[in-house]
Amino acid sequence: MNSKDFLTEYRNILHSCERPSRYIGDEFLSANKDFNSAEGTIAFVFPDKYEIGISNFGHKILYHVVNSNPKYMADRAYAPDKDFLELLNKNNKPLYALESKEPLNKFDFLGFALQYEMAYTTLLKLLESSKIEVLSKNRDEHSPIIMAGGPCAYNPKVLDEFVDLFIIGDGEEVIIEILDLYTKIKNLPRAEILKQLSNIEGVYCPLFPKKTKKRIFIPDKKSHPTTSPISHFVSVHDRATVEIRRGCGRLCRFCQSAHTNLPIRERKSEDIVSLACDYVKNTGYDEYSLLSLSSNDHTHIEEIIEKLNIHFKGTGVNVSLPSQRADKFSLKLAELMQQEKKSTITLAPEAGSQRMRDIINKNLSEEQIL
Repeated sequence: MNSKDFLTEYRNILHSCERPSRYIGDEFLSANKDFNSAEGTIAFVFPDKYEIGISNFGHKILYHVVNSNPKYMADRAYAPDKDFLELLNKNNKPLYALESKEPLNKFDFLGFALQYEMAYTTLLKLLESSKIEVLSKNRDEHSPIIMAGGPCAYNPKVLDEFVDLFIIGDGEEVIIEILDLYTKIKNLPRAEILKQLSNIEGVYCPLFPKKTKKRIFIPDKKSHPTTSPISHFVSVHDRATVEIRRGCGRLCRFCQSAHTNLPIRERKSEDIVSLACDYVKNTGYDEYSLLSLSSNDHTHIEEIIEKLNIHFKGTGVNVSLPSQRADKFSLKLAELMQQEKKSTITLAPEAGSQRMRDIINKNLSEEQIL
């Protein structure tokens, strides 16, 4: 559906809801590929509000990877607020993807990000709002294949009645392998398609359960976005992001991400500098984040920020370093982060007593924190 037709058809709904900018798409730097000419289509659905989902970097990576392939088209959808859902139901409209405005039930695949357990019920509501059978066994040959990935996909049993395929591990390579195979076999019966897709490394299918090897990807420059759709209003993390390191060897007992994202893989210093410069140039952001589960554990973190400070000197562009470790944070790093304009840092002791820090494997002393 083109934008003019969409605005005509959904005019009353958009005028009646709060923040209609969440639901109109056409953001600056969105891909806007043609739905009808693509050999394979997928909508990446983030089961949380627009301003949270559009900030999620894993979401941005997969969107970039699929849309970089000329054969395939990736679109996006997020969990609407209650008022918008009620208006859709009242007007008997299904939930749609932001760019193509196509109903989600018309896509070949829907890919859900399971970042936390509270997303489970939202996923079910999104299926229902898309006029898709909630139970896998009730879907027919015309239903999209429902996939899920992210930290919570490591325990597929919870959602195995509702999700057709789970991606265990990194998604950059496997998502293209799934689309490549699907385009060759899409005329087969649905069960046979799922069976063949389940043979791809890192793919688990509840209908054909088997031991599944975790998919591990070595992050490269090509798979990293240097543009991404920019929200019409402020998003949770409104800045350029460069993933500098995947995995964390600290293994704090409470940290799901550290255990699911092993092994540790560091990005090359020169690639980090290049990606940060390109991302800021392409988007116009005045802040960039060097993303990792433990950013200052990167072997060359001080050297990287020094080079970026030289590049951005006098521009007002500053650096954000999430997930700081008190035992690796130095005065030099503090000075480097303040050179352009004042930045904020977060140092998390996690517990108020040494006994508790030892139990959860935080391994920080009171002296180091002070």
